[in-house]
Amino acid sequence: KTGMNKTVSKKLATPYVFLAKNLFDFDAEDANFIRMVREAKMQNADIISGSFVDEHGHWTNNCGHIHVSNYTLDIWDGYYKSIKGIMHCDISSGPLLVRKELLQELGAEKTEKLAKWPDRLEVLLKLQRERVRFLHCPDCMFYQTEISSKVERKDLMRLSRKFKLTNFNIESMEENVEFTCNEANIDCHQKYGQQALAQPPCCLTALTRMMLALTHEFKKNKLDLCLYCGQVLATIKMPGGQLPWDTDVDMPSDARMWEEVQKLVVPTLKTKYGLGVDINLKPGELRVGAAVLHHKKTGFSTDHYAKPIEETACGHQVLKGRTQTKVNLGGWWVPGPDNPGQYGRHYGDEYLKHVPHVTSSRTAYGATQPRFPRCSGTPSHACLEQFQTDGNIQFRKDKMKLYTLF
Repeated sequence: KTGMNKTVSKKLATPYVFLAKNLFDFDAEDANFIRMVREAKMQNADIISGSFVDEHGHWTNNCGHIHVSNYTLDIWDGYYKSIKGIMHCDISSGPLLVRKELLQELGAEKTEKLAKWPDRLEVLLKLQRERVRFLHCPDCMFYQTEISSKVERKDLMRLSRKFKLTNFNIESMEENVEFTCNEANIDCHQKYGQQALAQPPCCLTALTRMMLALTHEFKKNKLDLCLYCGQVLATIKMPGGQLPWDTDVDMPSDARMWEEVQKLVVPTLKTKYGLGVDINLKPGELRVGAAVLHHKKTGFSTDHYAKPIEETACGHQVLKGRTQTKVNLGGWWVPGPDNPGQYGRHYGDEYLKHVPHVTSSRTAYGATQPRFPRCSGTPSHACLEQFQTDGNIQFRKDKMKLYTLF
């Protein structure tokens, strides 16, 4: 700590400070600090990294890209462009030269993290949002004891909670990492939609699982229910069947069977699935009732309605001697409208575009290009206004979504 405090002292005379761990040798000609500093100044860089060779003679030259959006962190090797043999990227596991003013802003604790891998991930994630420029010099080489550029799941837990991230797609890891809402310390009870934020993926997972629990119990008790309204649009437009801004269960049951639902399904939802269920009867609406479902572990609450069967556009295939139409929801086939695409088109010719939140206006999917509202909450990486109001590739969980960036 004393060394780091000296490193970030305002009395530093050099424009850049060298940060490295576990060096076992040093060669001034290989390191070529003069080139690093010259190019850092010329290209207005805050940080410039170098390659390194370990005690086994293995040379490592990594320069990576960071992308944070919609509760997901993507990291993969690659550089955007090069100028005079210097790569422009976001991150590297090699030794660093850092502008002294930046270190003075960071302080001793964050400087210590920046010097170590993978701790520097936390600092660089914050710096990337502040548009800090990062360069990499492949021909500036250091001698560093072997370190793994890989990141373990345990290393990501702190990042998950600090930046509200649930999904990590990191090229050096064998598989993608996904955290639950509890692990990421995310409360699904927060009114994300009112702040023009996308719902956290773990909250949408809770919503999907509540819907699948309903489907299973209704099927087991030979009761009818069917996807409806925005949920149909979600299955048409979104991988996995959930709109990123959705908050409710558009999956009504047959109003004529509401008493049986209360008797056969509701108790099981409480005992078998651990859901909180509040019943709300609505007399005078063809025996229509409603249940509010509470997912206790995440705080997610949503509703389940009973509606007159003729309002749901379901069940007519069976009357015609055909198999009931089913749509994919989270990898499972659940009852849907007889013709889901035709049902969706009732919203308007431009129903494949995205209109945030629930709306009953038939003009919402008309000729005017919709827009997501301005964001008023955090985390900023979940703001809906960063997305296009058309197309679904941008909402994929894997790296294929990144094709929409270029």
